[in-house]
Amino acid sequence: MRFVARRRMVRVAALAGVWTLVALFFTGQYLMAVFQLGRRIPFWTAFAPQAVCWTVWAILAPQALRLARRYPIEPGRRARRVLLHTGLSLIFSGAHNVIETGIFLAAGFFDPRPTFFAALESITVRELHLDVLTYWVILAVAHFYDYARRERRRDLWASRLEVRLARTETQMLRVQLHPHFLFNTLHTISALMHRDVEKADQMMSRLGELLRLSLDRAGRQEVSLREELEFLERYLEIQQTRFGDRLIVGMSVAPETLDARVPHLILQPLVENAVQHGIAPRAGAGKIEIRSRRRNGTLRLQVVDDGAGLPEGVAREGLGLSNTRARLVQLYGSDHRFDLRRSENGGVAVTLDIPLRIEDKEAAYGDRIFGGTEDSSPDR
Repeated sequence: MRFVARRRMVRVAALAGVWTLVALFFTGQYLMAVFQLGRRIPFWTAFAPQAVCWTVWAILAPQALRLARRYPIEPGRRARRVLLHTGLSLIFSGAHNVIETGIFLAAGFFDPRPTFFAALESITVRELHLDVLTYWVILAVAHFYDYARRERRRDLWASRLEVRLARTETQMLRVQLHPHFLFNTLHTISALMHRDVEKADQMMSRLGELLRLSLDRAGRQEVSLREELEFLERYLEIQQTRFGDRLIVGMSVAPETLDARVPHLILQPLVENAVQHGIAPRAGAGKIEIRSRRRNGTLRLQVVDDGAGLPEGVAREGLGLSNTRARLVQLYGSDHRFDLRRSENGGVAVTLDIPLRIEDKEAAYGDRIFGGTEDSSPDR
């Protein structure tokens, strides 16, 4: 309530200041005209009639604004509304002149004192054109303000719609990864069932843990790198059950990056791509290294393998990587880098640079306790 009252007082003060400036402007014009005729009069003698004139308009202006908004000049009704406001401008001019004449007579501004109708006639002849113009200026200001307000609302609505669409699309892209990953894992378990039931059972157990982690973080657009690596470790345990000694995993993670915020499930498709295309085709052992570094306000994530590498002109990119690209565009626009190329050891290096944002641990704790939503994600 106090804020509303204070805001109303500021608005009234601003309007009073505007009308006072208008009165001062016309006072200055009048003093210059009198000075050019070789006469000099006190400032207050010239200012008082102008103050009365524009104070009356300040009182009438809210009613004029209300009518301007109720009957806007708009396509389809333009001719009728122009005629309507022409009539209203004459009515307001008449009301202004009647009130002004009464105040002038009561204050003794006329010398000698004329009759009311003689004074009204004198003021009307002198000020009718200015009063009509003032009404149309008020009308124009009302139309301009309402147009600007509608444009602001339209822009705000469009920006909110764009954010909602982006979040929805990002969520759909992320949801696509779950059945994709789950299908591949279940296919591996199915293949192991015929060769090693114990390993298949271990994979089922670890898959259950992985799905539990995934469900715990459902609805969170971003997680800490620490949480993302925890999820990734569960995934790699499943793959190491499958490949045994053929899969070597290295972690080179800078400690200061562990609390950085990253998109949920951003590393798993990169590692899965390395496993499928870098490790699986090889007869011998292969290594995948996950790296994180902080550089120049960005977080750099890398997944590097020493597999067969990329043949010239051939892109090694399936559903996982294409969805990852799309998610990054939706989350960060052009403020990110996604690069896939041959690594120095002959395999493939996927490099990802995103804005570095350190997780607010209290907010993250609240998300985990009360349940995160899409609205908890940062603005793009």
